[in-house]
Amino acid sequence: MGEGKEPTSTIIRIKRFNRELNNALYTIVAAFLWVLFLLIFHEVEWPIRVTTATTVAAVFLWIFSKFSLALVSFMAVTVLIITKAISLNLGLSGFATGSLFLILAGLMMAQAINHTQFAQRTAYFVLGRFGGTPRGALAGIFLILLILSFFVPSAAVRITLLLPTVKVMIEKAGENCNKRNLTCLLIIGLAFGATVSGSGVLPAALANVMTADLIYDITGERITYIKWFLYSFPVSLVLLPILWFIMVHVFPTGMKEFPGGAEEFRKRLAMMEPFTIKEKKCLAILGLAMLLWVTEGIHGLHSAVPAMLAVILFCMPGIGFMDFKKMLSIDWSTIFLVGFTLSLGAALNNTGTANFLAGQIFNKYSLEILTVSPALTVFLVATFTQIVHIFLGNVTTLVVTLIPLISQIAFKLNIDPVMLGLVTGITGLHGFLLPVETISNMVVYGTGYLQPYDMIKPGIFITLFSIIALSLAAYLWWPMVGLI
Repeated sequence: MGEGKEPTSTIIRIKRFNRELNNALYTIVAAFLWVLFLLIFHEVEWPIRVTTATTVAAVFLWIFSKFSLALVSFMAVTVLIITKAISLNLGLSGFATGSLFLILAGLMMAQAINHTQFAQRTAYFVLGRFGGTPRGALAGIFLILLILSFFVPSAAVRITLLLPTVKVMIEKAGENCNKRNLTCLLIIGLAFGATVSGSGVLPAALANVMTADLIYDITGERITYIKWFLYSFPVSLVLLPILWFIMVHVFPTGMKEFPGGAEEFRKRLAMMEPFTIKEKKCLAILGLAMLLWVTEGIHGLHSAVPAMLAVILFCMPGIGFMDFKKMLSIDWSTIFLVGFTLSLGAALNNTGTANFLAGQIFNKYSLEILTVSPALTVFLVATFTQIVHIFLGNVTTLVVTLIPLISQIAFKLNIDPVMLGLVTGITGLHGFLLPVETISNMVVYGTGYLQPYDMIKPGIFITLFSIIALSLAAYLWWPMVGLI
């Protein structure tokens, strides 16, 4: 036994050494870039110089290194505080935002939902009516994701809840179909569907919450739950059938019906025990949270408050069914990532760095084009964001970097910064080309079913249509609901 373990442990040590060596090299390069940009902008004010250099170094590490995104954000904010580019209070301001606590409470709510059969029951119910064919199954998956986006404030959790059901479909498909295309249809469809449906509901995606909070910090205007719903949900409803059409034509399965058809899912639903007390309590608490979210414009409570109340009720004796310690079993790196990236976004805005970078990147001619019409403005901003998204893969990084910059351009041109900030945030969430662009993509890619290039072909089409849909919303819909 000892002889077998020794080579394995040696391989592990070699891999660890290589990873540490690579990270050390990337850190040295990042430090070099930091010093280089300090020297390039030597005539600029110190806070802007340091914030610019630190942002460039952080983006480099986010893209290339194996450091966690949260750690890089932590490093960047710490450097800004040490160099006195920002104050300690500003550096930690991201941890005193509603966005952070909405994400925290949302992840804890997901823990409670995971302890019930609510999501599985919903999946079997919908697929029992749509899931007889691959096309119907994909439509059913989209409908389930749309329903869950109102109750489960995490795309990763929604996907994780549905993955077992999707895997069963793939495994039971038999050999009378194009198994490869069926896998891509359902697995990629699950990721893209979670992204599109999640963009329409404020708490349903981390990027939504961060976008709303950054817009508030920059403009002072709060995008409530109902406002986000009015602005973005119709875009999601338009994109979902387009996404369905693209997926079924890019990945034809040659299969008319799953073995057993929709009846298989109806049988699974019938075999489940009736609604338990735990599920009834879960639905009641989620219903209360949703009611408070929808009526935010009346009571004025931040979207984080209903989520925090739901967490308390889930743990309340006699009312809930969860132990608080179990609710804390969440991915805390996400919380650190949100807190420090929001602090970095505040630093970009408060030090004047975003305004400085906007002037460096865009010339007078390119800015004048943006003033021709709102639809053209949205088209150009969305296209620019998608191009940057290819190189700046992580949506959190993209949002916190671009929204302050785009907002400053809006101020310069007397264009509504709320609209352009919203467009940037939604477009940042619409990452369909590479596995690293969204959490949804990374979760399904981690199943091992896909190759990196599988997303590109359908991703190109849905990316183009997402830009068009946002542009049409700016022309037809947003003027009607007061965004323009």
